[in-house]
Amino acid sequence: MSSAADSVGDALAGGKDVVPRLFDNLIKGIGGQIKELGKYLVKMGLEMLVAKNAIKKLGLTPQGAIIAGIALQVLGAFLTAAANKKANNVGFASGVRSFGGGFATVGERGPERIFLPQGSSVQPNNEINAYGSGQMVFIPDVRLQGADLVIAFNRASQQMGRNN
Repeated sequence: MSSAADSVGDALAGGKDVVPRLFDNLIKGIGGQIKELGKYLVKMGLEMLVAKNAIKKLGLTPQGAIIAGIALQVLGAFLTAAANKKANNVGFASGVRSFGGGFATVGERGPERIFLPQGSSVQPNNEINAYGSGQMVFIPDVRLQGADLVIAFNRASQQMGRNN
């Protein structure tokens, strides 16, 4: 269909001899399509010969080949589904840094499915306990410079019972 549209466009753009050019281009397009059909038929014939010889060597009847083909499709679908299920059940009990993105399974009271964007991180339970004694830790966006920064670190160390 696109070759016919190209032919009309070429013929109209040519100015003079529109009708003869239109038919020449249409015939060229049809000839090209017939040529491609011939290539396809040769390819299909060769594939049929190969398949016929393979079925004969395996000792299969056409019905047996159909049954074997269906069985292989079912097996392939099963393997694909199992791989997808495993890939979709990613969990992060031990944490993750810069996750590639996608679905993950989380949940302290049973599995929950979430979608995490690319670059996400999950902090594991043992780190939460280490940095906040099991309590939620909020880190505000505070910007300190120079002496203010030193004072803030010293206060934090004193509160945590550390010595400088």
